[in-house]
Amino acid sequence: LQRVCFIDPRFAAAHRMLGLILQEQGEDQRALGQYAHALDLWPDSFAALWGQAQLYHKAGARARAQEATERALRQRAYDIPARLLLGELLLAGGKPAAAQAELLQVLAVRPEQVAARRALAQCYAAQGQIAEMADFEG
Repeated sequence: LQRVCFIDPRFAAAHRMLGLILQEQGEDQRALGQYAHALDLWPDSFAALWGQAQLYHKAGARARAQEATERALRQRAYDIPARLLLGELLLAGGKPAAAQAELLQVLAVRPEQVAARRALAQCYAAQGQIAEMADFEG
């Protein structure tokens, strides 16, 4: 893929795939660079946005992870892992009501999603919604 990116630097999918491979190999900074290059060529690439979001989240860059996740969800609103991450990021950013809305969407589709249930319980606790927390089957 590196050769393809060199031969045709405007081939967005090759940069996106190279970013994914680098991400899987733990070369996060290089992966971010490839995702950024792919997004310069194809700004609405869900896969590149989602890759960026995951790497920013891993690095602790919550605001950048949230921005990339929100952009990714504009491309694929039904993506459950991205919606779950957004809920977790909103909760970590002190926005439990907004996080709750995202997490409820996740649980409407995947009621068995343990991470979403745990985060939703934290949302209820952060908002002092003790009755909801007591009724919650998480």
